[in-house]
Amino acid sequence: MNFWNDFLNFVFNTALPDSFNWLVFLSVVWLPLVLVPLVWEMWVRYAHFSWHLSRKYSLLEVKLPAETNKSPAAMELVLNALIQTGGEGTPYERYWLGKTRPWASLELCAMNGEVRFYIWCFEGQKNFLMASIYAQYPDVAIHEAEDYTKYVAENRDKLDVWLCQYDFTKPDPYPIKTYIDYGLSEDPDEEFKVDPLVSLIEILGTTNKDDQIWFQFIARAHKAESNLFNKKMPDKWLDQAKKEIQKIVDSASVERDGELYPAQAKMTTEKKDLIDALARSIAKSAFDVGIRCIQVFPRGQNSHIRRDVIKGAFRQFGSTNLNNIKPDDQDYNYYWQDPATYFPFLQKFLVPRNRRLAEHLFRCYQLRSFFFYPYRRGPHIPFLPWGTVGKPKPILVMNTEELATLYHFPGSTSRAPALKRIPSKRAEAPANLPI
Repeated sequence: MNFWNDFLNFVFNTALPDSFNWLVFLSVVWLPLVLVPLVWEMWVRYAHFSWHLSRKYSLLEVKLPAETNKSPAAMELVLNALIQTGGEGTPYERYWLGKTRPWASLELCAMNGEVRFYIWCFEGQKNFLMASIYAQYPDVAIHEAEDYTKYVAENRDKLDVWLCQYDFTKPDPYPIKTYIDYGLSEDPDEEFKVDPLVSLIEILGTTNKDDQIWFQFIARAHKAESNLFNKKMPDKWLDQAKKEIQKIVDSASVERDGELYPAQAKMTTEKKDLIDALARSIAKSAFDVGIRCIQVFPRGQNSHIRRDVIKGAFRQFGSTNLNNIKPDDQDYNYYWQDPATYFPFLQKFLVPRNRRLAEHLFRCYQLRSFFFYPYRRGPHIPFLPWGTVGKPKPILVMNTEELATLYHFPGSTSRAPALKRIPSKRAEAPANLPI
C-alpha cells in the first residue's frame, strides 16, 4: 500500500508538474514547429481563395446539330486550348498573390428530361475556347448559360442530393480504354461506330423530369510542381510510368550472374501491349482531373436505383489489363464513423456525416472547386466544423486522349431523344469571334 501511495505522489506531485514545466520551457522550440505550418497553410488557402473569388467565370452550353460525324480526336484538339500553365511561375505569384493556373469544368447533365453539355471556364479563356470548339465543330451552337446549380441551391428544403466521386483502380499512368481502342480514330461510318459515351448518354436520357444527374470533369494542365524556392520537382506521373514499364520488363527477364537479361519467351503479347499502352499514355499532354457526380431528387424519394447506375457509369471505359474508374462515394461501413445517424439524440450537437459531406461537395461542385480550398483533401476531423471531410482524395492524371474519350460531343450514332440538339446545321462559325 505504501508503494502505491509513494507512486501516486511521485506522479501527481513531481512527474506531471515537472513535465508541464519542461513543456512550457521548450515551447519556444515546439510551438513554432506546430504553428508555422498551420499558419502557412491557412495563408495559402486564403491567398488562393481570395484570388479565385476575384476572377470572372463563364458557363457555356454547347448545343449539338442534328447531324455530326466528328470523332473524339476533334475534342482532343479542343482540349489543347485548356492546357495553360502560366500565372504561377514564381513563388511570389503562387504564395503571395495566390495565382494558380486556370482550370475548366466539363459537365454532362441530365435535367428536365434533357441531356446537355456545359463547359465552365475562366472568363479570359472563353473566347479562345469558343474559337477552338467552332474550329472543330463548326455546326454547333454555343451560348452563355445561367448556372443551373442555383435552382437546386435555392430549393434545398425541397431537394436532396447524393454525390459520388471517382478514382482509378491502378496507378495513373495506366490508361483507360479510349476511343482509339474502340476504333473511333479511323472515322468509321456512323452506323458502324461504337462510342462508349453513347451508353452513358442513353442512361441519362431515361432520367425522369423530377430527377437530375450531373457529371463533372474538372481539369487543369498537368505539370511537375515547384517547391518554395521555385526548384522544379520530378514529375511523379512520368516517373511512375517509367517504373511500371521497367517492372514489366524485369518480369520478362531472367537472372544470370546477378544481372537481368531479356527473355523473349517471357515477353508475352499482353506485356508488350501494356508497355505500348504506358508509352502511348505519357506521350501526350496530360491533365490533372477530378471526377464527381451529383444526383438531385425530390426530398423523401428513394434514389438507390439511380445510385447503382451512377457507380457503374464508367465500366465501359475500363479493361482487365489497363485501368478502370471506380466509385469512391460518401457511404461508410461502421456506425462509429457517423454516430449522429445511429444515435438521433446526437443530432442536436452533430450533423450526420452524409448530410455534412453532401452539403460540402455540393458547394464545391457549385464553385467548381477541386484543386484548391474550399475542397479539402486531408483526413476527416469529425467534431470540428472546419475539419477536412473525407479521406485524402488523389488527383487523377489523364492525357488528352483519355479525357476526350470521357467528354466529347457524340455523333449521329446517339439517337437518344433526350439529347438536346439544334434542328438544323449552322452555316458557319462566327467570322468576327474575338480571340
